[in-house]
Amino acid sequence: MKKEDKAAAAPQCGLIFEFDDIALGARAIRYEILKGILGEQGIDFPEPLFLRHCLATLPAAYLPGLLDALQYTSATPEQVAKRLVGETTSRLMQKDATIRADLVPWLDAALSRHFNIVGVSILPSAESIAQHLDFARWNARILVAAPTDTSMQQADLWLRAAKTAERNPKNCLAIVSGAESAKGALAAGMNVLAVPDAFTDFQDFGGANAVCDSLKDLVPANFFRELAL
Repeated sequence: MKKEDKAAAAPQCGLIFEFDDIALGARAIRYEILKGILGEQGIDFPEPLFLRHCLATLPAAYLPGLLDALQYTSATPEQVAKRLVGETTSRLMQKDATIRADLVPWLDAALSRHFNIVGVSILPSAESIAQHLDFARWNARILVAAPTDTSMQQADLWLRAAKTAERNPKNCLAIVSGAESAKGALAAGMNVLAVPDAFTDFQDFGGANAVCDSLKDLVPANFFRELAL
């Protein structure tokens, strides 16, 4: 088979990733901000409480129960959610904000193989953040979760990501940091690479194609070939 014929026969693939947590490390930022908000009312918010309440769903879904349980009364859950998202966005728009270094080679490799690239975010201003950090260099598109999306475990969210990438889910690799995202991407029929952070390294990533401590642990091109992407 000629080289051009092989290229034509190759699957059209997509790279989908958690924009907030894989690319930008926003989970730690959200914890710091939420801890500060609660601290204004003298409420202690140790990390175990964050792990228990704030990993599986989006802020608008988990804050009502969390604030009620902690007897926080200074603002409504909607106001706290707005502040949490706003302050997270502000941090990510600062001059010193950077893209996770070990993700860059994956984006470069995906672009070189003509993958369509999509970041999935819960931040309404994610496109502005992407522009600020020059994700345009990878022709990356951004999908912002809808207000009706209550969990990253929803397969529909990841199916929409594949649609945004204009790719079949089975030809997509999802890079995720949380078990909920892994479950959602797997349910959508995607390949999954899990890279837990300090908040999610205890979670079960059963079903994922691979789990690693750092994206440096794997060679992107080799991993793509193993998955026939």
